[in-house]
Amino acid sequence: AVADASNISRAAETTGMTQSGASQAIAQLESSLGFAVFVRERKHIGVTALGEQVIEHARIMLSQLSAIRVLADESRGLKGGRIRLASFPSVTSTLLPGLLRNFRRLHPGMEVVVLEGTDEEVEEWLAADTVELGVVMNPTPGRAEVILGKDAWVAVMPASAPHIGQSGANGITLQEL
Repeated sequence: AVADASNISRAAETTGMTQSGASQAIAQLESSLGFAVFVRERKHIGVTALGEQVIEHARIMLSQLSAIRVLADESRGLKGGRIRLASFPSVTSTLLPGLLRNFRRLHPGMEVVVLEGTDEEVEEWLAADTVELGVVMNPTPGRAEVILGKDAWVAVMPASAPHIGQSGANGITLQEL
């Protein structure tokens, strides 16, 4: 997508990634290959000579992978389908990869398109039926919800701070903080 768009931001948008996520993916690719695939200029990104060869191989691989998926789906009588899932970037980069890997193993005929946005954008996409699934911190009341995880909140204060330990084993309340 970056090679086609000659721009990381536009490529990220077309693939449902953030610009920073796309930049990180490029950096990881180039680091693992040991050479630059792209030449970055102020408002344009070009492809190096070795990068052209990498992209040519990648296009062939994607085409072959698609053909294998079609073959596998047809052998099971599946027509395949697409699920659009939206989430905020930290979930996309940490929690979803493992879940999606398991989903794809269980449902190889299904394509999952991941879009990144704020909680507000995800809620808007759900309301407009732009996506079928969304991961948000605090879902709108009335939505079907499944808890994927919980975070612990920790306050770090000097030991001499007032109210330390007065709330019992649960620490301090947000109001006390």
